[in-house]
Amino acid sequence: MNIFKRFVWIYLGCLSPFSSAVGSPQPNPPTWPATVKVYGTSTAISTIQSDMDAAYTTNGNGSGSTWNGSPPVTGGANPTPTNNVIQQQTSWADHGQFVNNGVAFLFQPGSYTGLNVYVGYYTSVIGLGTDPTQTTIDYISCYEGNGGTATPACPPGTGGSANLLTGALNTFWRSAENFTTNPNTAGNVWWPVTNKGMTWAVSQACPLRKVNINGNLYLFQLDAIVNGQVQYASGFSSGGFMADCKISGQDPANSAVVMGSQQQFFVRNTDATSAGSSPTFSNGVWNQVFVGCNGAPNSNCGNCPGQTNQMNCQITSCSGCQPSCQQTASLGNPYTTVAATPIIAEKPYIVWDATNEYRLAIPPVETNKIGTSQDTGVTPNFVSFTSVYVATPSDTASSINAQINAGNHIILTPGVYNNLGGTINVTQQDLVILGIGFPILISSGQPCIQVSAQNVRVGGMILQAGPTQSTNLLQWGTTSTDATGGFLYDCFARAGRFSGSPSEPFNSTTLMVHIISNNVVCDNLWLWRADHDTQGLVINGDNACQTAFQVDGNNVTTYGLAAEHTLSDVTIWNGDQGQCYFYQAELPYDASPGFNSVGYRLGSSVTTHNAWGVGVYSFFRDNNITVPSGIGVNSTSQSIVFINALSRYLAGFGGISSVLNTGNGINPQAGAGSAVNIKTPGPAYLCSYSTSSQDVYARKARR
Repeated sequence: MNIFKRFVWIYLGCLSPFSSAVGSPQPNPPTWPATVKVYGTSTAISTIQSDMDAAYTTNGNGSGSTWNGSPPVTGGANPTPTNNVIQQQTSWADHGQFVNNGVAFLFQPGSYTGLNVYVGYYTSVIGLGTDPTQTTIDYISCYEGNGGTATPACPPGTGGSANLLTGALNTFWRSAENFTTNPNTAGNVWWPVTNKGMTWAVSQACPLRKVNINGNLYLFQLDAIVNGQVQYASGFSSGGFMADCKISGQDPANSAVVMGSQQQFFVRNTDATSAGSSPTFSNGVWNQVFVGCNGAPNSNCGNCPGQTNQMNCQITSCSGCQPSCQQTASLGNPYTTVAATPIIAEKPYIVWDATNEYRLAIPPVETNKIGTSQDTGVTPNFVSFTSVYVATPSDTASSINAQINAGNHIILTPGVYNNLGGTINVTQQDLVILGIGFPILISSGQPCIQVSAQNVRVGGMILQAGPTQSTNLLQWGTTSTDATGGFLYDCFARAGRFSGSPSEPFNSTTLMVHIISNNVVCDNLWLWRADHDTQGLVINGDNACQTAFQVDGNNVTTYGLAAEHTLSDVTIWNGDQGQCYFYQAELPYDASPGFNSVGYRLGSSVTTHNAWGVGVYSFFRDNNITVPSGIGVNSTSQSIVFINALSRYLAGFGGISSVLNTGNGINPQAGAGSAVNIKTPGPAYLCSYSTSSQDVYARKARR
């Protein structure tokens, strides 16, 4: 408790009034580039619909940059397929996945009746009210369905993938923020037609923030019948993030939120209520974590209560074309629930008023938060856009740094920032760097962003490795004390070839995100060494990245952290008194023989660490590898706690011997000293691991 009090005091005691610009005032309203569309209630719905449909043709259901068929040979022979997952990988065709044509749709307060919004890649749909209730959009959907024939009971989806098997597996890089939606009106339905609601069938890097949903929310999709069989995997939805949202279920036959085939999902400070007797949340496959939510389910380790020897029990199939898996009545759900969010400041956002002026809303720091910002009644600090610089891809690091040094906050508009020529250095305290429409910052061999001031807030962008290897892509601090405090939101990093040019060189970085400072809070990160890019499957360690996330500062907190496929330890946590709420990692598909790294490693100097819902998965596609554990704890301290940790075999060769270190979290069906492999894929759960009491339980279901 004393540690936590000191942590909060640092945040609240050192906060100074937000700085204002000392340079020339910026225009208000700003001059938005063509990639930012601003709509008011006087704009014809047909005009808005046409603009959004045109964007979706490129970034979703249409002629985008696609790759379909056998991958080209690069750096060696193609791997021999070992199972149907690899067969699927060689036929990915997600329209717009790598076209890099970002767009932000901004809606002034008011109601937009009759508008149907389909959200594709690199697309942000954002309300401009002071809270979600001021902007209403009838229907919004994210559904990467098949483009082929379907039975009437299960119609095809609205776009994204021409290959049914891919589904939502590659649904990345899109967002919906700060508005109310009414998906219960006629015509706005989730299949079958009797079930109305909003579909947000996503994987990583697709945040829902400050969205009020007057209807049910479906976080997965149903696919058509192929060869006479319903595709029970329901689109392979494989991850997501939701915060500060309200869901008011309208269909009494279903839960307010149906997780469906979501392999893992993180929910923070969200309210959910169901119309009938159904639970507020239902389904989920391996790992669902809730923090500070009203209506959250009770915790349950694993998905088979009372069946400690049944390791293959999973909720992956649905009955016919119904949105709720029927097995739910007899099986548990893999839920981890924490009552309150210890410390958070919600992500900054843009506000418009009737005088046609814009303001940047900067929410305050809250501690022990339960429910949404509408529940707690917090009031943001509002900064006029006269103190906000609107950057475009023509800007360089030098031109942006000049605005930062003048005391201006920065809005990064959509597009590819491939002319940075250096690092954006955040040297002014209390500054906000906010991206909209998924701006892509490409490293020139240096960090894209470096923070060296207190209480900075950065978010809403993609950091991409370049052809010249960098030490990292984002560095927060150079010492533990030079950038104390701050928040990192919706930060997505990647290493791969994404331009579509066959002559594009491999891109690399040693590390993606490096947190050196104390008291930094990270809220939704996906750090991805690509397993596929525009040139096909990534093999032989190409597009190299050794580690995705490294923490050297103390009192660092993460909410919703995902990191994948790096060539060494995926996450390294050396800082003390850290807290991790939800983690998902996949070990590298192309790991070399002798690979012996982990998905999550605690350093030997750590004395206190708490983690909830840490999952590490294996898919050793190219070589037969069995790693000793998914989580490595090097510390001998007596204050290390993991709750509901797990490992899962996805496909390929080998597997993972233990969830944590040696012998902690093994699968009884897999034999002595083994957690997950092709015969017993798991998940294997380590329900509680505490070095202070040696309270270690493997696969003990709890409620």
